[in-house]
Amino acid sequence: MGDYEKAKELGISADSICGLLNGRFRSGQCVCASEVGARTGGWQRHVDFMAFHCWDCENYMIEAFEIKIAKSDLKRELE
Repeated sequence: MGDYEKAKELGISADSICGLLNGRFRSGQCVCASEVGARTGGWQRHVDFMAFHCWDCENYMIEAFEIKIAKSDLKRELE
């Protein structure tokens, strides 16, 4: 059984992971977004999930997450 089949069997998807991250950061102190492009227009790379901390005490930190469901996706990305 491949990585995708194992993940599907366990109910794991990029959307489900984004949902968990959204729940983790949705505290009223963060703005969350998924599929954030590096720029507008045309084909572009994107970040799967970002959390923007909106308070000075958090130094306006930005956290970005790249979600990989299968090892083959990670391997292709690293190449």
